Amino acid sequence: MSIEVQSQIVTDDGRALVDMARLGLGIIMVDPLLIKNSLDSQQLVPILTNWQHPESQPINLICLGKNI
Repeated sequence: MSIEVQSQIVTDDGRALVDMARLGLGIIMVDPLLIKNSLDSQQLVPILTNWQHPESQPINLICLGKNI
């Protein structure tokens, strides 16, 4: 699948992305926990649920101590 995107707005702020998606300004790919409330209230709806970004990788976290 190929989708050509011509961005007018660019940000690396996840909350700003969510706000813009709620306003109908485009589609976003973010951590589902960041949009849980918006999904629950149907402000946002999932699309392309069977698609995975070809460059996506799992995030691994190693905690070395209790005070993180």
